Amino acid sequence: MEKQGEITVSFVSDRLIAKLNYKYLQKKYPTDVLAFNMTDGPKAKNMLADIIVSVDTAKRNAAIYKTSVAYELNLYAIHGLLHLLGYTDHTLKGRSLMHRRELKYVHP
Repeated sequence: MEKQGEITVSFVSDRLIAKLNYKYLQKKYPTDVLAFNMTDGPKAKNMLADIIVSVDTAKRNAAIYKTSVAYELNLYAIHGLLHLLGYTDHTLKGRSLMHRRELKYVHP
């Protein structure tokens, strides 16, 4: 399904993403990415959404996984976009599908 709309991607600190993670998901820790769809859901034709990415987490994970910070930031933005399009990672099958899609778009 082709979509139109606007997605804002914001790059923030662990401190700010932890506050947002707690405010919206009641989780008391920083995360790599949060995605907020402000439309009628993933089947809506037009999308208005926000993707929030932690730069601190990207720096930390780039060192751990021997990747670049840019790679990690792209990965998180794509991960957030996939969530906005209706993909989930709550099951092994869902995680596997999302991982394949992430690799496809991070390494076009």
